[in-house]
Amino acid sequence: MKTKKQKRNPTQTLWAYFVERTKSNIALFVLMAAYSVLSLGSSIYFMTQGNVRDILSCFVYFLIVPLFYVIERYMRIKVPMPYALFLMAFMTLNLIGAGYNLYFIFPPLDDCLHAMWGFVFMVFGFAVMKVLLGEPKNRKQLVVYVLFSVAFCALTAVIWEIYEFTWDEVSPTVDLQEDCIITGFNSFMLHDPCDHLNTVKIDGIAYTILYDAMGNEIYRIEGGYLDVGLKDTMWDMIWCTVSSVSTSVVIALDWCFGKKWIYNALIPKLREVPQEDNSGENSDYADGGDRAEEVTATE
Repeated sequence: MKTKKQKRNPTQTLWAYFVERTKSNIALFVLMAAYSVLSLGSSIYFMTQGNVRDILSCFVYFLIVPLFYVIERYMRIKVPMPYALFLMAFMTLNLIGAGYNLYFIFPPLDDCLHAMWGFVFMVFGFAVMKVLLGEPKNRKQLVVYVLFSVAFCALTAVIWEIYEFTWDEVSPTVDLQEDCIITGFNSFMLHDPCDHLNTVKIDGIAYTILYDAMGNEIYRIEGGYLDVGLKDTMWDMIWCTVSSVSTSVVIALDWCFGKKWIYNALIPKLREVPQEDNSGENSDYADGGDRAEEVTATE
């Protein structure tokens, strides 16, 4: 008698997974199809307007659909329908916000989207932990999962703001870190003498006049002074952080009290993956978080 151990690896192709996922959840396919039509249809509309920037944006947004299935397939997870609906709503609002000037029509939309960002990436961070370590077994593990998820979300927000800053620096045609008008600020540079120990408070600014080197007036800013993106950047990260922390608290409480209604509705599940056994036939197993399953055969 002797035993041998063999590691099973997934053999299902991405296309086969897509077909299987579609058959098992038609509603998800309809959701993805509707979003795809919006993305590609918007790109055609922007072509007629000569809007090159938003044409490219539409194709980038469209790539979310194949990326969704790629992530599910290779991370071995299954995204719950409520989270998929929220994700597609988030992406749709991003698309129409910039492309159709919805940010101007509804100014709070930017803050709303960054709050939604906190929810989307906090849940994704939790899914990453489940893939690496499996389901949380106790409350101590749950705390670790939650802390990682919030940190993961904060990191994505920082990377996004770096992306916006970089584009604003290298491109003369964008203003991703949006300007805003302020009526006051504190400054150590304007204090006499200039040092880091004292500040002067400037308040009640009614307008600002900009001059070039020759003394010519080039612009008059009505209403105050121009902030060139600091407040936009900070509020974006604050909304994202508040949202991710709030979401993690709700999910943790739901998990701790044993209901897991919210947890199961939002957190992606580890899925059963078709595998090949020693005879070459396929069988299913519950992933449970391990990267491979060891099979013991008796000869």
